[in-house]
Amino acid sequence: MKRREFIKTGSLACGFMATSGMLMNKAFAGDFTESELFNIPRPKDIKLNVKPLFGIRVPIQLHEGPCRSEDPLTWDRQKELNNGKREYEEWKETLRKSMPSFVNLLDPVYVLYAGDHIIDLKTWNEITTQDEDTDVYLLSRYRIPGLGSHTDKPIVMVGNRCASMDVPALLKSQGKESYGALDYEDASSILDNIRVRKALMFTKILIVSDGEWDYEFNAVRSKIKTSVLQERFGIGSEIIPISEMMDNYARLEKDGKYDKEAQRIAKHLADNAGRNDMALDDVRKSVMYYLTAKNMMQKYGCNAFTATCQEFCVSRLAMKYRVTPCLTHALLKGEGYVSACEGDTNVAVAMAIEMYRFDKAPYMGNSFIHDVSKNLVGIHHDVPALKMHGYDKEDSPYHLIPFTERKWGATIRYDFSKDKGDDVTFCRLTPNGDKILIVKGKIDGVEGLDKYGCSLRAVIKVADARKYFKSAQQTGHHFAVVYGDYSEQLSNLADVMGLESEIV
Repeated sequence: MKRREFIKTGSLACGFMATSGMLMNKAFAGDFTESELFNIPRPKDIKLNVKPLFGIRVPIQLHEGPCRSEDPLTWDRQKELNNGKREYEEWKETLRKSMPSFVNLLDPVYVLYAGDHIIDLKTWNEITTQDEDTDVYLLSRYRIPGLGSHTDKPIVMVGNRCASMDVPALLKSQGKESYGALDYEDASSILDNIRVRKALMFTKILIVSDGEWDYEFNAVRSKIKTSVLQERFGIGSEIIPISEMMDNYARLEKDGKYDKEAQRIAKHLADNAGRNDMALDDVRKSVMYYLTAKNMMQKYGCNAFTATCQEFCVSRLAMKYRVTPCLTHALLKGEGYVSACEGDTNVAVAMAIEMYRFDKAPYMGNSFIHDVSKNLVGIHHDVPALKMHGYDKEDSPYHLIPFTERKWGATIRYDFSKDKGDDVTFCRLTPNGDKILIVKGKIDGVEGLDKYGCSLRAVIKVADARKYFKSAQQTGHHFAVVYGDYSEQLSNLADVMGLESEIV
Protein backbone atom coordinates (compact mmCIF):
# COMPACT_ATOMS: atom_id res chain seq x y z
CA MET A 1 0.00 0.00 0.00
CA LYS A 2 1.27 3.47 -0.83
CA ARG A 3 2.06 5.78 2.07
CA ARG A 4 -0.48 8.41 1.01
CA GLU A 5 -3.23 5.79 0.81
CA PHE A 6 -2.46 4.51 4.31
CA ILE A 7 -2.66 8.04 5.71
CA LYS A 8 -6.07 8.46 4.10
CA THR A 9 -7.51 5.14 5.25
CA GLY A 10 -5.80 4.48 8.59
CA SER A 11 -7.84 4.61 11.80
CA LEU A 12 -6.83 6.79 14.73
CA ALA A 13 -8.26 4.80 17.63
CA CYS A 14 -11.67 6.10 18.65
CA GLY A 15 -11.70 8.13 21.84
CA PHE A 16 -7.93 8.51 22.13
CA MET A 17 -8.01 12.30 22.24
CA ALA A 18 -10.62 12.30 24.96
CA THR A 19 -9.17 9.64 27.23
CA SER A 20 -5.38 9.61 26.97
CA GLY A 21 -4.57 12.92 28.62
CA MET A 22 -1.04 13.77 29.61
CA LEU A 23 1.01 11.35 31.69
CA MET A 24 3.54 13.46 33.50
CA ASN A 25 6.54 12.29 35.46
CA LYS A 26 5.07 11.61 38.91
CA ALA A 27 7.94 13.46 40.55
CA PHE A 28 6.39 16.70 39.31
CA ALA A 29 2.87 16.03 40.60
CA GLY A 30 1.79 18.69 43.09
CA ASP A 31 -0.79 21.30 44.03
CA PHE A 32 -1.57 22.15 40.43
CA THR A 33 -1.75 18.79 38.78
CA GLU A 34 -0.78 18.29 35.16
CA SER A 35 -4.37 17.52 34.16
CA GLU A 36 -5.43 20.95 35.45
CA LEU A 37 -2.80 22.78 33.44
CA PHE A 38 -2.56 20.64 30.32
CA ASN A 39 -4.26 17.87 28.41
CA ILE A 40 -1.84 16.84 25.67
CA PRO A 41 -2.23 13.22 24.52
CA ARG A 42 1.03 11.42 23.79
CA PRO A 43 1.35 9.70 20.40
CA LYS A 44 3.40 6.96 22.07
CA ASP A 45 0.27 5.87 23.96
CA ILE A 46 -1.85 5.30 20.88
CA LYS A 47 -3.45 1.89 20.45
CA LEU A 48 -3.54 -0.23 17.32
CA ASN A 49 -6.98 -1.56 16.38
CA VAL A 50 -6.53 -5.17 15.30
CA LYS A 51 -9.32 -7.21 13.69
CA PRO A 52 -8.68 -10.96 14.30
CA LEU A 53 -9.97 -13.45 11.72
CA PHE A 54 -9.96 -17.23 12.21
CA GLY A 55 -10.16 -19.01 8.88
CA ILE A 56 -11.34 -22.60 8.63
CA ARG A 57 -12.16 -24.79 5.63
CA VAL A 58 -14.72 -27.58 6.08
CA PRO A 59 -16.18 -29.48 3.09
CA ILE A 60 -19.91 -29.51 2.48
CA GLN A 61 -19.89 -32.83 0.66
CA LEU A 62 -17.87 -35.98 1.12
CA HIS A 63 -14.84 -36.12 -1.19
CA GLU A 64 -11.45 -37.81 -1.44
CA GLY A 65 -8.36 -37.07 -3.50
CA PRO A 66 -5.40 -34.70 -3.82
CA CYS A 67 -6.78 -32.30 -1.17
CA ARG A 68 -8.11 -34.85 1.37
CA SER A 69 -6.50 -38.25 1.89
CA GLU A 70 -8.54 -39.50 4.86
CA ASP A 71 -11.01 -42.36 4.38
CA PRO A 72 -14.27 -40.55 3.50
CA LEU A 73 -16.34 -43.29 5.09
CA THR A 74 -15.09 -42.21 8.52
CA TRP A 75 -15.69 -38.49 7.89
CA ASP A 76 -18.08 -36.73 10.22
CA ARG A 77 -18.78 -33.16 9.10
CA GLN A 78 -20.42 -32.14 12.35
CA LYS A 79 -17.46 -33.43 14.33
CA GLU A 80 -15.12 -31.37 12.14
CA LEU A 81 -17.28 -28.29 12.64
CA ASN A 82 -17.33 -28.87 16.40
CA ASN A 83 -13.53 -29.22 16.44
CA GLY A 84 -13.25 -25.98 14.50
CA LYS A 85 -15.41 -24.11 17.00
CA ARG A 86 -13.36 -25.53 19.86
CA GLU A 87 -10.12 -24.43 18.20
CA TYR A 88 -11.68 -21.01 17.62
CA GLU A 89 -12.43 -20.56 21.33
CA GLU A 90 -8.93 -21.74 22.26
CA TRP A 91 -7.47 -19.35 19.68
CA LYS A 92 -9.35 -16.38 21.14
CA GLU A 93 -7.86 -17.09 24.56
CA THR A 94 -4.37 -17.52 23.07
CA LEU A 95 -4.80 -14.26 21.21
CA ARG A 96 -5.90 -12.43 24.34
CA LYS A 97 -2.81 -13.63 26.22
CA SER A 98 -0.38 -13.12 23.33
CA MET A 99 -1.22 -9.60 22.18
CA PRO A 100 0.83 -6.74 23.70
CA SER A 101 -0.80 -3.92 25.65
CA PHE A 102 -0.73 -1.50 22.71
CA VAL A 103 -3.17 -3.70 20.77
CA ASN A 104 -6.89 -3.04 20.96
CA LEU A 105 -8.56 -6.26 19.83
CA LEU A 106 -11.74 -5.73 17.83
CA ASP A 107 -14.46 -8.39 17.57
CA PRO A 108 -12.97 -11.67 16.27
CA VAL A 109 -14.72 -13.45 13.41
CA TYR A 110 -15.01 -17.18 12.75
CA VAL A 111 -14.66 -17.43 8.95
CA LEU A 112 -16.01 -20.74 7.62
CA TYR A 113 -15.83 -21.71 3.98
CA ALA A 114 -15.84 -24.90 1.93
CA GLY A 115 -13.53 -26.33 -0.70
CA ASP A 116 -14.60 -23.76 -3.27
CA HIS A 117 -13.09 -21.04 -1.01
CA ILE A 118 -16.20 -18.87 -1.42
CA ILE A 119 -17.19 -16.83 1.64
CA ASP A 120 -20.87 -15.93 1.91
CA LEU A 121 -22.16 -12.35 2.09
CA LYS A 122 -23.24 -12.63 5.73
CA THR A 123 -19.71 -13.58 6.80
CA TRP A 124 -18.19 -10.78 4.68
CA ASN A 125 -20.44 -8.33 6.49
CA GLU A 126 -19.16 -9.67 9.83
CA ILE A 127 -15.57 -9.37 8.63
CA THR A 128 -15.80 -5.81 7.32
CA THR A 129 -18.34 -4.24 9.66
CA GLN A 130 -15.49 -2.66 11.69
CA ASP A 131 -13.27 -1.87 8.71
CA GLU A 132 -13.40 1.88 9.31
CA ASP A 133 -11.98 1.42 12.83
CA THR A 134 -9.57 -1.36 11.86
CA ASP A 135 -5.86 -0.63 11.51
CA VAL A 136 -4.73 -4.19 10.77
CA TYR A 137 -6.37 -7.53 9.98
CA LEU A 138 -4.72 -10.44 11.82
CA LEU A 139 -5.34 -13.83 10.19
CA SER A 140 -4.76 -17.22 11.78
CA ARG A 141 -5.09 -20.92 10.87
CA TYR A 142 -6.29 -20.50 7.25
CA ARG A 143 -6.13 -17.64 4.79
CA ILE A 144 -9.25 -15.56 4.17
CA PRO A 145 -9.75 -15.81 0.38
CA GLY A 146 -10.58 -12.45 -1.20
CA LEU A 147 -9.86 -10.29 1.86
CA GLY A 148 -7.50 -8.08 -0.15
CA SER A 149 -10.43 -7.15 -2.40
CA HIS A 150 -12.62 -6.12 0.53
CA THR A 151 -10.22 -3.82 2.43
CA ASP A 152 -7.23 -1.51 1.94
CA LYS A 153 -5.93 -2.13 5.46
CA PRO A 154 -2.70 -4.09 6.15
CA ILE A 155 -3.09 -7.86 6.47
CA VAL A 156 -0.87 -10.00 8.72
CA MET A 157 -0.96 -13.81 8.36
CA VAL A 158 0.30 -15.69 11.43
CA GLY A 159 1.67 -19.25 11.44
CA ASN A 160 4.63 -21.26 10.24
CA ARG A 161 2.75 -22.59 7.21
CA CYS A 162 2.56 -21.86 3.52
CA ALA A 163 -0.18 -19.21 3.85
CA SER A 164 2.18 -16.92 5.79
CA MET A 165 4.36 -16.77 2.69
CA ASP A 166 1.73 -17.17 0.02
CA VAL A 167 -0.74 -14.50 1.20
CA PRO A 168 1.87 -11.68 1.47
CA ALA A 169 3.41 -12.67 -1.86
CA LEU A 170 0.13 -12.31 -3.73
CA LEU A 171 -1.05 -9.16 -1.98
CA LYS A 172 2.30 -7.39 -2.32
CA SER A 173 2.34 -8.20 -6.02
CA GLN A 174 -1.00 -6.36 -6.20
CA GLY A 175 0.44 -3.29 -4.45
CA LYS A 176 -1.21 -4.09 -1.13
CA GLU A 177 0.35 -4.21 2.31
CA SER A 178 0.74 -7.64 3.84
CA TYR A 179 3.12 -9.50 6.15
CA GLY A 180 3.76 -13.07 7.23
CA ALA A 181 4.57 -13.84 10.87
CA LEU A 182 6.02 -17.10 12.19
CA ASP A 183 4.26 -16.77 15.55
CA TYR A 184 2.55 -14.22 17.78
CA GLU A 185 5.86 -12.83 19.01
CA ASP A 186 6.81 -12.13 15.42
CA ALA A 187 3.35 -10.73 14.75
CA SER A 188 3.61 -8.41 17.77
CA SER A 189 6.79 -6.90 16.35
CA ILE A 190 5.10 -6.28 12.99
CA LEU A 191 2.07 -4.77 14.71
CA ASP A 192 4.30 -2.52 16.80
CA ASN A 193 5.96 -1.18 13.66
CA ILE A 194 2.56 -0.40 12.16
CA ARG A 195 1.54 1.27 15.43
CA VAL A 196 4.62 3.53 15.26
CA ARG A 197 3.58 4.58 11.77
CA LYS A 198 0.12 5.35 13.13
CA ALA A 199 1.61 7.31 16.06
CA LEU A 200 3.62 9.43 13.62
CA MET A 201 0.37 10.29 11.85
CA PHE A 202 -0.96 11.46 15.21
CA THR A 203 2.09 13.69 15.82
CA LYS A 204 2.00 17.45 15.35
CA ILE A 205 5.12 19.51 15.98
CA LEU A 206 5.12 23.05 17.36
CA ILE A 207 8.04 24.83 15.67
CA VAL A 208 9.24 28.11 17.21
CA SER A 209 11.04 29.91 14.41
CA ASP A 210 11.01 33.22 12.53
CA GLY A 211 11.73 31.50 9.21
CA GLU A 212 14.49 30.00 7.09
CA TRP A 213 18.08 31.16 7.52
CA ASP A 214 19.61 29.68 4.39
CA TYR A 215 22.55 32.04 4.50
CA GLU A 216 23.42 31.37 8.15
CA PHE A 217 26.35 29.00 8.49
CA ASN A 218 25.00 27.17 11.52
CA ALA A 219 21.47 26.54 10.22
CA VAL A 220 20.35 22.91 10.21
CA ARG A 221 20.29 22.55 6.45
CA SER A 222 19.46 18.85 6.57
CA LYS A 223 16.11 19.18 8.35
CA ILE A 224 12.94 17.88 6.68
CA LYS A 225 10.50 20.38 5.21
CA THR A 226 7.07 20.53 6.83
CA SER A 227 5.43 19.62 3.52
CA VAL A 228 7.48 16.41 3.39
CA LEU A 229 6.62 15.64 7.03
CA GLN A 230 2.96 15.77 6.13
CA GLU A 231 3.16 14.00 2.79
CA ARG A 232 5.51 11.17 3.72
CA PHE A 233 4.72 10.56 7.40
CA GLY A 234 1.40 12.30 8.08
CA ILE A 235 3.13 14.51 10.68
CA GLY A 236 1.50 17.90 11.13
CA SER A 237 3.20 21.11 12.21
CA GLU A 238 2.52 24.63 13.42
CA ILE A 239 5.12 27.40 13.11
CA ILE A 240 4.96 30.35 15.51
CA PRO A 241 7.38 33.31 15.76
CA ILE A 242 9.78 33.64 18.66
CA SER A 243 8.08 36.86 19.73
CA GLU A 244 4.75 35.07 20.23
CA MET A 245 6.44 32.40 22.31
CA MET A 246 8.15 34.93 24.57
CA ASP A 247 5.14 37.26 24.84
CA ASN A 248 3.25 34.26 26.15
CA TYR A 249 6.18 33.48 28.47
CA ALA A 250 5.90 36.98 29.96
CA ARG A 251 2.15 36.60 30.38
CA LEU A 252 2.36 33.21 32.10
CA GLU A 253 5.14 34.42 34.39
CA LYS A 254 2.55 36.79 35.88
CA ASP A 255 -0.02 34.01 36.23
CA GLY A 256 0.02 32.84 39.85
CA LYS A 257 -0.85 29.25 39.03
CA TYR A 258 1.92 28.90 36.46
CA ASP A 259 4.44 30.71 38.65
CA LYS A 260 3.68 28.44 41.59
CA GLU A 261 4.06 25.38 39.38
CA ALA A 262 7.36 26.68 37.98
CA GLN A 263 8.72 27.31 41.46
CA ARG A 264 7.71 23.84 42.64
CA ILE A 265 9.27 22.03 39.68
CA ALA A 266 12.43 24.16 39.95
CA LYS A 267 12.78 23.26 43.62
CA HIS A 268 12.24 19.58 42.87
CA LEU A 269 14.95 19.66 40.18
CA ALA A 270 17.39 21.55 42.43
CA ASP A 271 16.75 19.36 45.48
CA ASN A 272 17.25 16.13 43.54
CA ALA A 273 20.30 17.14 41.51
CA GLY A 274 23.57 15.42 42.33
CA ARG A 275 25.19 18.77 41.73
CA ASN A 276 23.54 22.17 41.28
CA ASP A 277 25.46 25.21 40.05
CA MET A 278 22.43 27.46 39.63
CA ALA A 279 20.36 29.92 41.64
CA LEU A 280 16.83 28.62 42.16
CA ASP A 281 15.22 31.59 40.40
CA ASP A 282 17.22 30.96 37.23
CA VAL A 283 16.10 27.35 37.27
CA ARG A 284 12.54 28.64 37.66
CA LYS A 285 12.93 30.82 34.57
CA SER A 286 13.91 27.85 32.42
CA VAL A 287 11.05 25.81 33.88
CA MET A 288 8.69 28.66 32.93
CA TYR A 289 9.85 28.33 29.31
CA TYR A 290 8.99 24.63 29.52
CA LEU A 291 5.51 25.45 30.86
CA THR A 292 5.12 28.05 28.11
CA ALA A 293 6.04 25.45 25.49
CA LYS A 294 3.34 23.13 26.86
CA ASN A 295 0.83 25.97 26.96
CA MET A 296 1.50 26.78 23.30
CA MET A 297 1.49 23.11 22.32
CA GLN A 298 -1.97 22.76 23.80
CA LYS A 299 -3.18 26.00 22.21
CA TYR A 300 -2.20 24.79 18.72
CA GLY A 301 -3.12 21.13 19.21
CA CYS A 302 0.51 19.96 19.11
CA ASN A 303 2.20 17.11 20.96
CA ALA A 304 5.83 17.59 19.91
CA PHE A 305 8.16 20.58 20.10
CA THR A 306 11.22 22.16 18.56
CA ALA A 307 12.68 25.66 18.66
CA THR A 308 15.54 27.31 16.81
CA CYS A 309 18.57 28.36 18.86
CA GLN A 310 20.51 30.78 16.62
CA GLU A 311 17.48 33.01 16.00
CA PHE A 312 16.50 32.96 19.65
CA CYS A 313 20.00 33.93 20.67
CA VAL A 314 20.43 36.87 18.28
CA SER A 315 16.91 38.13 19.02
CA ARG A 316 18.28 39.00 22.49
CA LEU A 317 15.09 37.58 23.98
CA ALA A 318 16.95 34.61 25.45
CA MET A 319 19.27 37.04 27.23
CA LYS A 320 16.36 39.28 28.27
CA TYR A 321 14.47 36.46 29.97
CA ARG A 322 17.57 34.44 30.99
CA VAL A 323 16.38 31.18 29.40
CA THR A 324 17.53 28.56 26.91
CA PRO A 325 15.32 25.75 25.51
CA CYS A 326 17.61 22.96 26.78
CA LEU A 327 15.74 22.08 29.96
CA THR A 328 12.44 22.09 28.08
CA HIS A 329 13.72 19.45 25.65
CA ALA A 330 14.97 17.28 28.52
CA LEU A 331 11.73 17.49 30.51
CA LEU A 332 9.39 16.99 27.54
CA LYS A 333 11.28 13.91 26.37
CA GLY A 334 11.22 12.55 29.90
CA GLU A 335 7.43 12.81 29.82
CA GLY A 336 7.15 11.03 26.48
CA TYR A 337 6.93 13.96 24.06
CA VAL A 338 9.29 14.50 21.14
CA SER A 339 11.36 17.64 21.70
CA ALA A 340 14.24 18.49 19.38
CA CYS A 341 16.94 21.17 19.43
CA GLU A 342 17.46 23.90 16.82
CA GLY A 343 14.20 23.56 14.92
CA ASP A 344 15.48 20.28 13.47
CA THR A 345 12.44 18.43 12.16
CA ASN A 346 14.66 15.64 10.82
CA VAL A 347 15.96 14.54 14.19
CA ALA A 348 12.44 15.03 15.58
CA VAL A 349 11.23 12.22 13.29
CA ALA A 350 14.15 9.99 14.29
CA MET A 351 13.44 10.73 17.94
CA ALA A 352 9.74 9.94 17.49
CA ILE A 353 10.52 6.61 15.85
CA GLU A 354 12.80 5.60 18.73
CA MET A 355 10.51 6.89 21.46
CA TYR A 356 7.32 5.34 20.09
CA ARG A 357 8.91 1.98 19.26
CA PHE A 358 11.23 1.38 22.22
CA ASP A 359 9.52 3.36 25.00
CA LYS A 360 12.66 5.22 26.02
CA ALA A 361 13.57 8.90 25.99
CA PRO A 362 16.24 9.57 23.34
CA TYR A 363 19.31 11.78 23.72
CA MET A 364 20.27 13.93 20.73
CA GLY A 365 23.13 16.10 19.62
CA ASN A 366 25.73 17.12 17.08
CA SER A 367 27.68 14.08 15.91
CA PHE A 368 31.29 14.00 14.74
CA ILE A 369 34.32 11.75 14.83
CA HIS A 370 35.81 11.98 18.30
CA ASP A 371 38.85 9.80 17.58
CA VAL A 372 39.08 8.12 14.18
CA SER A 373 41.92 5.81 15.24
CA LYS A 374 39.75 4.35 18.01
CA ASN A 375 36.47 4.45 16.06
CA LEU A 376 34.98 6.85 18.59
CA VAL A 377 32.07 9.13 17.73
CA GLY A 378 31.03 12.08 19.88
CA ILE A 379 27.44 13.28 20.24
CA HIS A 380 27.02 16.44 22.24
CA HIS A 381 24.10 18.60 23.37
CA ASP A 382 22.84 19.41 26.86
CA VAL A 383 19.57 17.51 26.45
CA PRO A 384 19.67 14.11 28.15
CA ALA A 385 16.39 13.03 29.75
CA LEU A 386 15.48 11.45 33.05
CA LYS A 387 13.98 8.39 31.33
CA MET A 388 16.67 7.40 28.82
CA HIS A 389 16.69 3.85 30.17
CA GLY A 390 12.93 3.44 29.90
CA TYR A 391 9.72 5.16 30.94
CA ASP A 392 9.10 2.37 33.43
CA LYS A 393 12.48 2.94 35.13
CA GLU A 394 13.49 5.29 37.92
CA ASP A 395 14.76 8.75 37.01
CA SER A 396 18.44 8.86 36.09
CA PRO A 397 20.80 10.86 38.34
CA TYR A 398 21.68 14.30 36.96
CA HIS A 399 23.49 17.58 37.51
CA LEU A 400 21.99 21.06 37.04
CA ILE A 401 24.50 23.19 35.16
CA PRO A 402 24.00 26.66 33.62
CA PHE A 403 24.33 27.08 29.86
CA THR A 404 25.99 30.50 30.10
CA GLU A 405 29.06 31.67 31.95
CA ARG A 406 26.82 34.14 33.80
CA LYS A 407 24.95 31.12 35.21
CA TRP A 408 21.56 31.23 33.53
CA GLY A 409 19.85 28.81 31.15
CA ALA A 410 19.29 25.60 33.12
CA THR A 411 20.54 22.33 31.61
CA ILE A 412 20.41 18.75 32.83
CA ARG A 413 23.68 16.80 32.58
CA TYR A 414 24.03 13.03 32.72
CA ASP A 415 27.23 11.10 33.32
CA PHE A 416 27.33 8.70 30.37
CA SER A 417 30.47 7.06 31.76
CA LYS A 418 28.19 5.26 34.24
CA ASP A 419 27.01 3.21 31.27
CA LYS A 420 30.40 2.36 29.74
CA GLY A 421 29.99 -0.70 27.51
CA ASP A 422 26.22 -0.37 27.17
CA ASP A 423 24.72 -0.72 23.69
CA VAL A 424 23.21 2.33 22.01
CA THR A 425 21.68 2.97 18.61
CA PHE A 426 21.47 6.33 16.89
CA CYS A 427 19.69 7.29 13.69
CA ARG A 428 18.70 10.11 11.37
CA LEU A 429 16.85 10.42 8.05
CA THR A 430 17.84 11.97 4.76
CA PRO A 431 16.46 15.51 4.22
CA ASN A 432 13.80 14.24 1.80
CA GLY A 433 12.77 11.56 4.32
CA ASP A 434 13.24 8.52 2.10
CA LYS A 435 16.11 6.78 3.92
CA ILE A 436 17.20 6.22 7.51
CA LEU A 437 20.80 5.78 8.63
CA ILE A 438 21.13 3.50 11.66
CA VAL A 439 24.38 3.38 13.64
CA LYS A 440 25.03 1.02 16.51
CA GLY A 441 27.75 1.35 19.11
CA LYS A 442 28.66 1.20 22.78
CA ILE A 443 29.05 3.97 25.35
CA ASP A 444 32.73 4.68 25.91
CA GLY A 445 32.69 7.75 28.15
CA VAL A 446 31.60 11.33 28.74
CA GLU A 447 33.05 14.81 28.32
CA GLY A 448 31.89 18.30 29.29
CA LEU A 449 29.78 17.00 32.15
CA ASP A 450 30.11 20.08 34.37
CA LYS A 451 31.15 22.82 31.92
CA TYR A 452 28.91 25.69 30.89
CA GLY A 453 27.85 25.96 27.25
CA CYS A 454 26.54 23.23 24.97
CA SER A 455 29.26 20.87 26.14
CA LEU A 456 27.87 17.56 27.33
CA ARG A 457 29.25 14.81 25.11
CA ALA A 458 28.48 11.10 24.98
CA VAL A 459 31.48 9.29 23.53
CA ILE A 460 30.41 6.20 21.58
CA LYS A 461 32.54 3.43 20.08
CA VAL A 462 31.32 2.28 16.67
CA ALA A 463 32.53 -0.43 14.31
CA ASP A 464 33.79 1.95 11.62
CA ALA A 465 33.95 5.69 12.29
CA ARG A 466 34.94 6.53 8.71
CA LYS A 467 31.97 4.62 7.32
CA TYR A 468 29.66 6.46 9.73
CA PHE A 469 31.14 9.80 8.61
CA LYS A 470 30.70 8.98 4.94
CA SER A 471 27.13 7.74 5.40
CA ALA A 472 26.17 10.71 7.60
CA GLN A 473 26.86 13.01 4.64
CA GLN A 474 23.53 11.74 3.29
CA THR A 475 21.63 12.69 6.46
CA GLY A 476 23.25 15.54 8.36
CA HIS A 477 24.80 15.87 11.80
CA HIS A 478 22.07 15.71 14.48
CA PHE A 479 21.37 12.15 15.60
CA ALA A 480 18.86 10.72 18.09
CA VAL A 481 20.38 8.16 20.46
CA VAL A 482 18.50 5.39 22.27
CA TYR A 483 19.90 2.86 24.74
CA GLY A 484 20.01 -0.69 23.37
CA ASP A 485 20.96 -2.38 20.11
CA TYR A 486 17.86 -1.82 18.02
CA SER A 487 19.51 -1.76 14.61
CA GLU A 488 17.58 -4.73 13.20
CA GLN A 489 14.29 -3.56 14.69
CA LEU A 490 14.78 -0.11 13.15
CA SER A 491 15.58 -1.66 9.80
CA ASN A 492 12.37 -3.73 9.97
CA LEU A 493 10.43 -0.64 10.97
CA ALA A 494 11.91 1.20 7.98
CA ASP A 495 10.48 -1.51 5.71
CA VAL A 496 7.00 -0.96 7.13
CA MET A 497 7.38 2.80 6.69
CA GLY A 498 8.58 2.45 3.12
CA LEU A 499 12.06 3.75 3.91
CA GLU A 500 15.40 2.55 2.66
CA SER A 501 17.72 1.76 5.56
CA GLU A 502 21.46 1.45 6.08
CA ILE A 503 23.06 -0.03 9.18
CA VAL A 504 26.59 1.01 10.17
